[in-house]
Amino acid sequence: MTQRIAVYNRASAPLGLDLSAFVGALNEYVSAHLGPVWDVSAELHATDRPVPGEWSMVFLDRADVAGALAYHDEEGAPVAKVFVETIQQYKASLTVAASHELAEMLVDPLASFWAATANVQRMVALEVCDPVQGDSLGFDVGGFLMSDFVYPAWFDRGSSGVQFDHQKALSAPFQVHSGGYVIQMSNGSETEQFGDRVIPHPFDSHAARRHLAMEGA
Repeated sequence: MTQRIAVYNRASAPLGLDLSAFVGALNEYVSAHLGPVWDVSAELHATDRPVPGEWSMVFLDRADVAGALAYHDEEGAPVAKVFVETIQQYKASLTVAASHELAEMLVDPLASFWAATANVQRMVALEVCDPVQGDSLGFDVGGFLMSDFVYPAWFDRGSSGVQFDHQKALSAPFQVHSGGYVIQMSNGSETEQFGDRVIPHPFDSHAARRHLAMEGA
């Protein structure tokens, strides 16, 4: 089923782009890149408000969750929130952040799925852009920089000799790019692993479970 997504702007800070043109590029990102890999389909359209019965992507000024440039949540329906001023403050790409959250919202709308690693007591969240997050792996779609994303094989601990992410930056399951991270659960606790750093946070920190972290962006 094709998911309709209303895209609207509530930020006072300038986006620095033509929203309608960007929405068209996001549609191409899904149809030509993400969709064939993850079997998802979406029709995004620019509007000035949420549309009942549809998912949303909204641009806001400042992050309402510590350590987030953007995140996806569920507020009656899935919604991706992109924080324009916060992104500008950290000199990150607005279009990479927005496409990052779009991809993860489409693949795991409620941010509820986990995959087992080689260590069966360690689970990794099914967030398809986190392991390859950041602008350096972005690729052009319609004149806009879009987020890299991992393939299903990345979550399969037995995979080898196949493609693990769209930009071919990774070579093994559960490998994390130098600018990426994973959310993992082990022994009842949830942590974020950035390369060789592991940062603990409370198990019930659902916002942290969903956010695009500023570290490594």
